[in-house]
Amino acid sequence: MTQNEDYRLYLSEKFEGLTKHIHAQFTNMQDILEKIENQMARTDSRMDKVEIEITDLEKDALRHLTDCPQVPKIEKIYSDLEEYRMLKKYPRFAIIVIAIVVIGAIYGFYKMTNTVNTTKQELTNEIRLMEGVSKVSRDGYVKYNNNGLKDSIKLK
Repeated sequence: MTQNEDYRLYLSEKFEGLTKHIHAQFTNMQDILEKIENQMARTDSRMDKVEIEITDLEKDALRHLTDCPQVPKIEKIYSDLEEYRMLKKYPRFAIIVIAIVVIGAIYGFYKMTNTVNTTKQELTNEIRLMEGVSKVSRDGYVKYNNNGLKDSIKLK
């Protein structure tokens, strides 16, 4: 069958059509690839500009870290917060410190109250002695002790 001349012409005709179609597709693909390459070139040039801008911004950011006027204030705030961070880091220690402070406050209040009561009692006794009153009994009698007199008066 391949020896037949008509068949060869038929095949040749078909292959020429196929070859033209492939050549057209190949040309079309070359045009598409050329457009893609042009777009990539434009994108690369834009990326170069963006990279330069990013580099400049990074330099500005580093410069700002050293020249920032707020750095001393931030460092002061950071050092002020170290105590609170310590309490947060060691909660048992914080509870112990708070407990000691509360117990100390209660003890101090108790001692102050005792001192005030003792001082009040001493002052009351001294005033009574100055007025001549030596003792007030439970049943309300005041006993005077002035120049040897031992009289009693019922208080109302």
